Amino acid sequence: MIGSGFIMEGVEQFRQVLAEFPEKAYRKPISKAMKAAAVPVRTEMANSLPSSIRKTKKILKVKASRQGLVVTTGFTGGLGMYENRRGQLFDPYQLVYWHNYGTLANRLSSHSFKNPRKRKSAAWSGGVVPSNFVEASWERSQKAAEKVFEETFQKEIQKMVDSYGVK
Repeated sequence: MIGSGFIMEGVEQFRQVLAEFPEKAYRKPISKAMKAAAVPVRTEMANSLPSSIRKTKKILKVKASRQGLVVTTGFTGGLGMYENRRGQLFDPYQLVYWHNYGTLANRLSSHSFKNPRKRKSAAWSGGVVPSNFVEASWERSQKAAEKVFEETFQKEIQKMVDSYGVK
């Protein structure tokens, strides 16, 4: 109809919903679900630590990025020092790395190291035997993490839908 007038109520509320929608619609629910899904993975990693480095459990963290939808679970460097019985100080992250991927002749062949062995130690045998516990713990906890992610995501989406009064 030409010339018919109408009044639309709730335009400001509608604009506010549209402005908040990208943040509330995907970022918050997914981020919360990813953080919740990281808990079983973190627990499995802590349980699979070799007994000789059990004290390094304190550097096992779950971190969410502010830049994108990224949540990391794993061992973090730079969180203190470990002193061995000879008085040498190490970052606990290095100890976890060595026990996971091995050292010297016992390096894990499936892992790609950034640096080759130094010339001085190229012929040395022995070293820390790799246990590959980080990847193994991910494999064991993957199904539980997926289940927690799906449940938490559904709950967060339902909360968002309820907050807007959609039925």
